[in-house]
Amino acid sequence: MGGNYERNAVLTWIRNQNNFYGGETVRSGNEPDNFYRLYPRFPNVPYEAAYAQTTHLNTSYSSAAYSLWNDFVYTEENITKPFTPPHDGVTRTAIFDPVYQGRSGMEYIRDRLGYRLVLREANASEWVDQNGTLIYQGKIQNVGFGNIINKKNVSVILQSKDGHNIYSALTDIDARDWYSHLDSRATNKEAWRALNFTINLAEFGQVKPGEYNIYLKINDPKETSKNKRAIQFANYNIWNASLSANLIGSTTIIP
Repeated sequence: MGGNYERNAVLTWIRNQNNFYGGETVRSGNEPDNFYRLYPRFPNVPYEAAYAQTTHLNTSYSSAAYSLWNDFVYTEENITKPFTPPHDGVTRTAIFDPVYQGRSGMEYIRDRLGYRLVLREANASEWVDQNGTLIYQGKIQNVGFGNIINKKNVSVILQSKDGHNIYSALTDIDARDWYSHLDSRATNKEAWRALNFTINLAEFGQVKPGEYNIYLKINDPKETSKNKRAIQFANYNIWNASLSANLIGSTTIIP
């Protein structure tokens, strides 16, 4: 951005909108040289992107964006190097996430644009009577820059471990409550959000006794297709493509 404006005030206004936000990745040619030396580069980029809750960036605007971020090696030394933006002269330090040690800046940005949900804790009823209640208490973390903006349907699916029986119940969970945090590291438990639900088994219908996997399906309520526009967690090996749902636990239904 060029011209006369208060950058901090603008960024704060953007953050408070909690809406879709993105922009260009490099200068348009109108900014001064000190702009180009800092603002589109690491470590300023992840610092401001987290604050503004960035959801998308136009990397096709200039091929220079790829070289700026692809060539940047994400290390603690490189990320935590203090930087001083010229708009206010305040020295800042970005937060280093050891998960990305030695990887490229582009990989870090790629994985942080928009929301990115990670299941951190999962505790389900070990067993449930056919006339009983399934209780689940877990933690989820949004490690992305942005938040879920639109309301989602959040459903719990029970699938028998032999795959023959499938039952589903809609919950009142609001996925918009899983908002991001400036410190997205896994060790920051302050950024973990509640994933809790209590469902009477009757809400699933006539559930047969047996061992079941528990899945969470999060999709757009206006989507008419069964398996489109569902949210996949970033955890490894928990996504079920046929259900478009995430494996979050297991339980046994007893007669």
